[in-house]
Amino acid sequence: MKKLLLLCGLLAVFACTEEPADSAGGNGGRKARVLGSPTSRLALRGSLSVKLSPETAQAVAAAQAQRPATRSGVATRSGVGGIDAILHEIDAGRFERVVAYNPEWEDVYEETGINRWYTIAFDDEIQLSEVGKRLAALPGVAVVEYGIDPRYIRPMSEGPAVPASEGMFSRVGETRAAKAMNDPMLPFQWNYDNPGGGLFPDVAVKPEAGADIDLLDAWQLCTGSEEVIVAVIDEPVQITHPDLRANIWSNPKNSQEHGYNFWDDSPELDWKSVGGNDRNPEYADHGTHVAGVIAAVNNNGRGVCGIAGGRSNSGGVRIMSCQIMGNSTTGGKGNPTVKAFEYAWTNGAIIA
Repeated sequence: MKKLLLLCGLLAVFACTEEPADSAGGNGGRKARVLGSPTSRLALRGSLSVKLSPETAQAVAAAQAQRPATRSGVATRSGVGGIDAILHEIDAGRFERVVAYNPEWEDVYEETGINRWYTIAFDDEIQLSEVGKRLAALPGVAVVEYGIDPRYIRPMSEGPAVPASEGMFSRVGETRAAKAMNDPMLPFQWNYDNPGGGLFPDVAVKPEAGADIDLLDAWQLCTGSEEVIVAVIDEPVQITHPDLRANIWSNPKNSQEHGYNFWDDSPELDWKSVGGNDRNPEYADHGTHVAGVIAAVNNNGRGVCGIAGGRSNSGGVRIMSCQIMGNSTTGGKGNPTVKAFEYAWTNGAIIA
């Protein structure tokens, strides 16, 4: 199952990067494909990724295995002359595989080519387009990919990750949903069970009866499983949220770790760092919202229900928070989305 997640995740991440099979001797005379735009205002400065031909990737792996990394453990050179000439000129601070090599995943590497992807980091002031252009002209470089600054994918929002006022939810009568679980907002989650009509009397457009996922019927079979770990690759999840905390994953190797912050390369999820102060904090809310749809605790007399939230604080799937968005100006480099998938599959998640 983990290998299936890995394969699906990597195919999704690199769906647009597949190039024709590399012929022997590097690019076979072809110029590398270029993905993304170095001149876009959305471009991630000081970083790009390259996919190498199988032969060049093998040569780099062998050379880096022989050469010690820097004191911080980061590889900065490839061991291949043409590539290293450019890396030296731009004083690259990183030339490493996007995904750390693990021999257990050899068959997946063969299928996806993920082990041939390398990320390069350098000073933001260096002209991105010139670096990419020169790398694309080298034999053995099959693809050059410019990243999008994750801050432009979806800005961190500033709103409370807590239930809205329940005043508007006091007008509903007893429904099939209300009988299923005692969470006060469940009758309004029409995407779960929608009888149609006047759930929201003040709204002109009414949800059509039957436009739902038949969740109440599904709950007759299963409400979740603690053995299933779901990675939420998004903004950070508020792990202390009262309607989520019973279903938050804890790393068996470190019970204080509930995921990872790939934006800042830190185990600390910074859902409280958007702004505000200790008395009136502001929260990143989207990851928490997504986690709630998946696994808000069911039948606990508060808030909403999760599709696989279990019942009465037990039996729900476990949420692993993989944070790929943040607010610090130093974060966001080194392919945080791909690193999030790597963390998820190596730590037991089977859904992302």
